[in-house]
Amino acid sequence: MALLTVMFDTVGARDRGGPFVPKDASRNAWETLTRERTDPKTMERRVSVAHYLNRSEARLGISSNGEILSVESSLPKLVHGNNLQTVCDPTPALERLQEFVADHVEGPIAKIGEMPFARIDYCHNFQVGDLLPDFVRTLSQVVFLKHQATIDGYDGVEWWGKNGRRVRVYDKYHETLEKDRRRVPEARGVLRF
Repeated sequence: MALLTVMFDTVGARDRGGPFVPKDASRNAWETLTRERTDPKTMERRVSVAHYLNRSEARLGISSNGEILSVESSLPKLVHGNNLQTVCDPTPALERLQEFVADHVEGPIAKIGEMPFARIDYCHNFQVGDLLPDFVRTLSQVVFLKHQATIDGYDGVEWWGKNGRRVRVYDKYHETLEKDRRRVPEARGVLRF
């Protein structure tokens, strides 16, 4: 029996070591949101400014008036342009992500690999061909973890456990069509776990 190679997919991390600001050269691509609120303890008006950059390489956020930097990226998409190819050693991808962040953010950016991670997705692609609907139908009958749902959007099944853990099995081609609005022939018949 062959061992499965688990690959890294999406990672998300936060750095609270600001101040962070968008770099001037990339500022026009950032979306800026301003929110006013009243502090319930002091009854003072407070203004909160947040900046968001959503690119295919990564999603960046600067919030709490520049004090928090959020970084989220699909490592295979960052390295290969799609997330069908594997990334088993995250080091080169995290280095590329570090360069991306440094190109778009000014401030004391910590090493991405040393930031507290809020999200790490591991996955495996199974090439099952035309049997994909049968796999999804059979897996939708499996009772696993605390909650279960059928994912209509991506033809799959999802289970939720404690502490935010989630397991998903779905049609990768359908997800690529829905999310990226692209037809990726290599994704046909791929069951993503």
